[in-house]
Amino acid sequence: MYETIDVVVHKSAAPQLRHSVAEAGRAVSELVTLGVLWPLLDVKSEGDGHPVMVLPGFLASDFSTSAIRGYLHRHGFNALPWKQGRNTGRRSKQAGLHNHFLQISDQCAEPMSLVGHSLGGVFARELARQYPDRVRSVVTLGSPFGTTDGAAVAHLVKRMFERIARQTVDQLRRELNALDPRLPPGVPATAIFSRSDGVVHWQSCLEQNTEQTENIEVYGSHCGLVVNPSALVAIVDRLAQPYGDWQKFAHTGTMPGVRFPSHPQ
Repeated sequence: MYETIDVVVHKSAAPQLRHSVAEAGRAVSELVTLGVLWPLLDVKSEGDGHPVMVLPGFLASDFSTSAIRGYLHRHGFNALPWKQGRNTGRRSKQAGLHNHFLQISDQCAEPMSLVGHSLGGVFARELARQYPDRVRSVVTLGSPFGTTDGAAVAHLVKRMFERIARQTVDQLRRELNALDPRLPPGVPATAIFSRSDGVVHWQSCLEQNTEQTENIEVYGSHCGLVVNPSALVAIVDRLAQPYGDWQKFAHTGTMPGVRFPSHPQ
């Protein structure tokens, strides 16, 4: 049985240095692995065609989420890019995403799902919190929504964010107008994370344990989550559930290169 993780609010800590140093190499390894396994990476779960918007992480663009969207299309979803260029975290990007989300939502006859990597996942959760009637479910990949001061982010990345986004993490939180980012967004929410994340501390990426939330661990890096075979399989499995009948993850199949760690409770 997959482990249920109880999230305890604690002081944020940065990711381990050894994970940060090895981050780039591990991400490349995950990309190569996905290329090798792509023809074999097939699951029984099929989508119902509902729209799924995929949001990239900090400094990334729609190109970084190509594998996720391609895999979603392959399994019957209407996967959509965020169309905001590089995610700099600036207020203009947030405003553009907000308007784009509402435009797409108005065109759809049903709620959409949101998938977000890192900072993109933070934005996705806040859209779900703000518009629960327009969002079917949300999946985050290594998104540090559990930190309010940025201490859970690698120091170099935090400095880059503050310089490029032109605001601190605390200011970003106030801009998002979240009462408490650690609280669930109000729709079915899945947090995919890796304990060896080299950019953010994995404990800052966990949802509180409720009937509508879950945490799924995979082996991998932070940047590589967008091409991680296990993460892709989990995303499709989660989004393929019938609308209104969400159940927690219980993956029992076997597939080359796909593993979900399970830790004793």
